[in-house]
Amino acid sequence: MKGKGFLRFVIEALAIALAVGAVVGICDSRRVFASDEQNNHVGKKWHFLYQYARQKTPVDILVVGNSHTYTGLLPERIQEYTGKRSFLLAAPGVYADDCCCMLEEALTLVKPRWVVIETYPINSYRQKKLTGQDLSDQFASFASRRNTGLKLRSTLRLFTLENAPFAWSGTLRNHDIIFDNPKLLSYNLKHPRPPRYDPREDYRGRFIRFTSGLTQKTLDRYAKEGPPVDGSAVRPGPDAVRAVERMKEMCRKKGIKVTFLTLPMYHDHVAGAEAWHANLMPVTGDTPWLDLQLPEYDQLFGPDCFEDTYGKNQHLTAEGAAACSWCLSQWLGWLETNSK
Repeated sequence: MKGKGFLRFVIEALAIALAVGAVVGICDSRRVFASDEQNNHVGKKWHFLYQYARQKTPVDILVVGNSHTYTGLLPERIQEYTGKRSFLLAAPGVYADDCCCMLEEALTLVKPRWVVIETYPINSYRQKKLTGQDLSDQFASFASRRNTGLKLRSTLRLFTLENAPFAWSGTLRNHDIIFDNPKLLSYNLKHPRPPRYDPREDYRGRFIRFTSGLTQKTLDRYAKEGPPVDGSAVRPGPDAVRAVERMKEMCRKKGIKVTFLTLPMYHDHVAGAEAWHANLMPVTGDTPWLDLQLPEYDQLFGPDCFEDTYGKNQHLTAEGAAACSWCLSQWLGWLETNSK
């Protein structure tokens, strides 16, 4: 009798698990608990990169990074300066491991001449110990990717076993919108399909958030309190080192040229830019690197080029992005000339 009772318990438990799994699967497929996607520029990036692959539209320069990348460059300007089409594949708040996964999927779609790796995601993070907003950003970037096989392969590289189900299921991640955001839940119930984009749009990944620069109040704060960022404290951890090596090796196998790019913050925002550069040099190795944070480039970027913030993470304005696009274009032209 005890054996029959245990068997019944197991069957009932499996039935409940299957029922819950079915409900979660249906909710995921109908996007009942999807995040707010009215401004999902990461999903939009992937949509257009896949569209370019279907249409065999070339991508000559692929830039990989985080929010510094998509706010810091203007692909249209880069094409104007170089004659080459560029694409910014970046997601907010991610680190080098996620950049590696984005690059791996992108290279199944396009074969650029250059891959540009932005250095801001290269630091001392621990991928499987991400928490709070860092983990939420990683979930969002993972969810936006489309290659199921590559996502399966990367799941346990990006997440702990405990967090892996949340990475795959918007229902598990976002079910609290029932109480926290009932308007979004109502919207999702009426819109069970992903957002549609104009196929005639030539979107290349930029997302300019800031159009006005530093105010005098913030400039005065630099003078009084000093820089909020200590570049000498930024050191690449083992996770970042491995991810960068994987990116370089992927490109080497496909015959793609690689360069690193550091998009700047305001020069008074950062102390120890040279030390920061030196700390990353063991990772970048002999790969070309345009570090626009170094003091020799300070005169190119005035206060109008930067977001008005004293926080540790500062982005470029549209004016700053235009200046950086010119610098990157000149750099790639120099590399092309000197590599022949």
